[in-house]
Amino acid sequence: MTNSIEIYWFSGTGNSLFVAKKIKEKLESLGYRCSLIPLEMIKDVKIPEKTTIGIVVPVAMQSTYPLVWDFLRRLPDVTAAQLFLVDTLGAYSGGIKGPVKKIVRQKGFTPIGAVEIIMPNLFLKKTEDKRDKKKIEEAERSINSFCERLHENKARWHDIPVYSTLLSSIYNNQKKAEKWIKMFPKKVTDKCINCGICIELCPKNCIDPNSKHIKEDSSECILCQRCLEYCPRNAIELKGHRFIKNNLITLQEMKNSLRKQEEKANRDSSTV
Repeated sequence: MTNSIEIYWFSGTGNSLFVAKKIKEKLESLGYRCSLIPLEMIKDVKIPEKTTIGIVVPVAMQSTYPLVWDFLRRLPDVTAAQLFLVDTLGAYSGGIKGPVKKIVRQKGFTPIGAVEIIMPNLFLKKTEDKRDKKKIEEAERSINSFCERLHENKARWHDIPVYSTLLSSIYNNQKKAEKWIKMFPKKVTDKCINCGICIELCPKNCIDPNSKHIKEDSSECILCQRCLEYCPRNAIELKGHRFIKNNLITLQEMKNSLRKQEEKANRDSSTV
């Protein structure tokens, strides 16, 4: 791998950002320079030649979120760049590694490794799971092992091509996502204090023009659950229920991780 590595991440409830930070920490201990970049904020994707990038994203509907697929499709054509993939999941995916590998190869990247990291499952979670702490400990071991394999050029990227392609097609664009979103209606309850945090963090700008909270039935929603995770009053319900929060990445950590990229973009635009 090259000495400088850009790690592009997307995270809803915090699992994938936690993993991205651990990857950065481990790779830096091995002598690499790493930066974390929230892919949702990148409009014009520019990848330097002779570089290495990482993609760290959650699994959704056995695939990943439409905005991740959009980012991958917008990657530039390259001739001498490497790419590795890390996805986080509660149990099973099947529809991400193969299709991602196909896209990045078509773009000219050399796929150098992929791994799936099992993390606590947060989707519609109503009760605490005593196994979550152990899952996180095992995840950290898996992260360290994968980074060491990357460093030694021994990482692998296994997939089941046809099967993966079929599964990925379930949720790989916004139009298909809309069908699933309708099955999980959101409601902002009277606990809302119009603090605007959900609007600030929403990756798809699902804004209600008449208030300071997200639009409940926005067709742009991708069900990432970030608004549920970081609402300070637990004022947002999904399918009529409130669910347990992850609490792995704090609200301030998520805000700071997004704000750094916004500040960089503003600095870059001011120098043009």
